[in-house]
Amino acid sequence: MRKVTLLAVMLLLATSGCITFATGGGAANTAPVVINFTVNPASINPGETAILSWEVQNASSISIDPGMPAAASAGAEKVAPLSTTTYILTASNSAGSTRALALLTVAGAAGTPQTPASVIPVILSFSASPSSINPGGSAVLSWTTSNATSATISGIGSVGTSGSTSVSPTVTTTYILTATSATSSVTGATSVAVTGTSNTPPASSSRPTILYFTADPSNVALGGSTVLSWDVLNASSVILQGYGPVQPSDSLTIYTSGTGTITFQLTAQNSAGSSIASTTISVSP
Repeated sequence: MRKVTLLAVMLLLATSGCITFATGGGAANTAPVVINFTVNPASINPGETAILSWEVQNASSISIDPGMPAAASAGAEKVAPLSTTTYILTASNSAGSTRALALLTVAGAAGTPQTPASVIPVILSFSASPSSINPGGSAVLSWTTSNATSATISGIGSVGTSGSTSVSPTVTTTYILTATSATSSVTGATSVAVTGTSNTPPASSSRPTILYFTADPSNVALGGSTVLSWDVLNASSVILQGYGPVQPSDSLTIYTSGTGTITFQLTAQNSAGSSIASTTISVSP
């Protein structure tokens, strides 16, 4: 992780953040499953502690932010934050990442609380069954989200926030699910392979994929900091607006000076085009 001081507040037109990450995949590549992620009790007084508990299946790496860059597949940890905190568990493997959130409220604590977990959309599952079909065959896409007010699937259009639909692609196709709330959006991906046809285009002919781009916390007191984190696939270059070139997978601590709304923009490029993601924080006096 690196650190940088933001010398001026970037006041941009966008007013909501964007968190993107991939889930799903074929039968041999299934995204991790979060069995549970809870904090008990959900509200404490300053100086008290709570127990953060989790259980995850099918993950090669697990992190909990803030505080645990690496975690076991199951466990419990005592936490005692000084202010209201949203804990974010990220479970990853070669098929993608699955995220879960738990909000711990600290009663009467000073400072600006983070965005409540209840307003951040989460894709709980997104899969295709079967993941491979013969030409002329069909598969069923199924998805479940929480905290989302609307959802779309690429090539299909608007769909319910949870549901299923039948698809009959003629070539191997990756479907992108976008779940949106009033404050932000998330995306997940799953693929249907069509046997006897060409596979997914080579990297040079498909645009980069931004798995996620987040700011934690999203509400910062004057002089405080936030951590930008991102993960990008299939990019020849990745640019963080106002900072410059960055690694495809990295994190950066931003210290603020000034108040207002700051929107960060990440641009990933290759010979096929570019992909853009943004995330927004609010800095209070």
